[in-house]
Formats: sequence, structure tokens, C-alpha cells
Amino acid sequence: MESKREALRFLRILRGDVPNTSRRGWNIHLEGALSWLNLAIASTGGIGLSKGFDLLRRKWHPLYPEITGYTIPTLLNLYLMTGNSRWEALALKWAKNLLQYRSIEGGIYYWDHQKSHYPVIFDTGQVIFGWVAAYCHTGNPLFLEAAEQSANWLVHQQREDGVWVNHQHLNYPKVIDARVDWALLELYKVRPKPVYQQAALRNLNWVLQNQHPDGWFSHCGFRRFEAPFTHTLAYTAEALFYSAKITDDERFMEAAQKTAEALMHFQRPDGSLAGAFGKHWKEAEKSTCLTGNAQISKLWIEMSKEFHTSEYKVAAEKSLEFLCKTQILGTNFCEILGGIAGSYPIYGKYERFKYPAWACKFFIDALLAVQKDNATRELLFYSG
Repeated sequence: MESKREALRFLRILRGDVPNTSRRGWNIHLEGALSWLNLAIASTGGIGLSKGFDLLRRKWHPLYPEITGYTIPTLLNLYLMTGNSRWEALALKWAKNLLQYRSIEGGIYYWDHQKSHYPVIFDTGQVIFGWVAAYCHTGNPLFLEAAEQSANWLVHQQREDGVWVNHQHLNYPKVIDARVDWALLELYKVRPKPVYQQAALRNLNWVLQNQHPDGWFSHCGFRRFEAPFTHTLAYTAEALFYSAKITDDERFMEAAQKTAEALMHFQRPDGSLAGAFGKHWKEAEKSTCLTGNAQISKLWIEMSKEFHTSEYKVAAEKSLEFLCKTQILGTNFCEILGGIAGSYPIYGKYERFKYPAWACKFFIDALLAVQKDNATRELLFYSG
């Protein structure tokens, strides 16, 4: 009877009929997310991070180089926050293992690299985050050399107008490449070659050209003419924010603020955001993209510190509380225990019936940001 009751409760949660348990404290939800992350790591044999769990097919996807790369800073931040050396060891192990996912020229292969060996611009930038963080943490020149090789490949692929056209996922240039720019700028901080900064600024200027006066972006979907998910809108805004912090260019900060404030305006009473937005911020998806919610939560926390206003923090905590309610902590189904689904309800458009690893990564980042914001001492965090 108890197992039947649990199954019915689980199905109701997946359908979005009822919220999960109320928030029990950030640490409880962080522990749940770390438990799920450990399963995603174990599914690859510990050499990287799985793309996630497919609920319908009941299987883990293989290692995904892109998210393995930008989760390295998350692991190092967990080490700094908790003192648990396991996270540090895993981060450095992944940084070394990712060396084999490069093309000869330095591009990083897309996640199904075993089927088709083709490097992708965005994926390459995300792995640079991991190598730069590993280098800053250890001083090992191996990681800096790897980051430089990949950055050199990115520079070589870029057109004079700053756009990356070749080696694009789905053959479509996107403003989310602002996150590639941010990675190049992080590299520039430790290896100040002007070519890295120049490449980043060229593309960032193109990104600004695609922002509408209301903060929405053209070329922000994964496919041409597709309404962008909250995930990709947040990708672009957060990259502009951190690029502004590095370059002191007010245009990038203003652009990030436009998008962040627009999303805050459209935050629903329960703390969620629409899964996708069309032009003029018209809701294009009723379900919620949980990854985007997690990303924008962290950005709002950072903006609350940047602009010394509580409005952002209130929105961030409201968003995180919603995410916590969708996180299933009371189930014997360990493959979803503590994870963050692609959509809520789970049949929503974004990563339908899946638990993508990056959703959990960004949820952890947001929870760490809340704790860092409330810490009595300043903590050094890595970017990614």
C-alpha cells in the first residue's frame, strides 16, 4: 500500500498537479542535488559528467564534454565551500580527462563524440572554463596550454564581424556564444594575449546588436525562428554580466540588467518563469524550464550584490524556493532523487522527461551563491 501511495504521489508531482514538500533549508536541497550529481558521475565511471538521465528509456546518457568542462568550477567551489577534497580531486581528474576530447586543432567534440567527431564552438568555450579554473587552482601549465590551444582554434574560426558561423550546433549562429566570450575573457585574465580579448569583444558587440530595447534577444534560440528558452536567455544575460565585470564595459552590464529585469517582471507568483519567450516577451511555453530558473536565480543574486538592492535577492530566493519544491527528495527511485528535471511539469518542451545534468549543476551554483552571499567571510569562487 505504501509503495502504491508513493507511486501515485510521484506521478502527481511529475504531472505538476501538486508541489513537492516545502523548502526545508538550503542545505537539505544542496545535499539532495549532490547525491544526484554523484550518480551522474558514477554512471561515467567517475571520469566526467553524464548528459543526464532519460526517464522514459530508464538510462543514463554518456559523458558530455561541454558540461563536464563547465562543472569543473562548480566542483572546485564545492571544495572551497565544504573543504571536501573529493570534489577537488574529481575536478582535476576531469580537467585531465577532457584533453582527449579535443580535435588536433583544439576544438571540443560535441557530446555524441563516439558517433560523430565534430568540434563545436560553444562546447569549446565551456571546457575552457574548466581548464582555466584548474590552472588557477593548481598552477599546472598543462591546463593553461590546453585552454590556449582551444582559444586559438576559436579565434581562427571567428569571422571578422565577430560571428562564429562554422562549427555551430544545428548550424545556426547564436547569441549564447556570449558564454564563449566570457570564457575567453577568463583566459585573458591569466594569459593576457590581446587576441583573446579582441575576439570576445567582437562577438559581444554582435550580441548587443541582437538585443531588443526591451531586453529580449534575436538569435537566442537553438534553432532559427525558435522562441528562446529561458535557459538560453539566461546564458546570454549571465555572460554579459560577467564579461562586464572583467572588461568594465558598462554596455554589457546594462544589457545584462535589461534582460534580468525583464525576466523579473515576468516572474510568476509561484516564483517560476515561462519555459520560453517570443518577441516582446510573449510567453511561448507554459511549462517552466528549470535550468533557466536556476541560472537566473544565481544571476539575480549576483546583481543584488552589484547594485545593492534587495529586489533581485527577493526574486532569486522566490525562484529557488520554486525549484526546491520541484526537487523530489522522498522517493526510492534513486535516478531522480535530488535531481532537477528539464521541465516542470516534466512533459514540458525543454528536455522533456529528462533530468539533464546541467540543470542540477546550475541549481547547485545558485545554492552556493546564496550561501556565499550570506557568508561572514569573502570566498574566492571560480567562474563557469
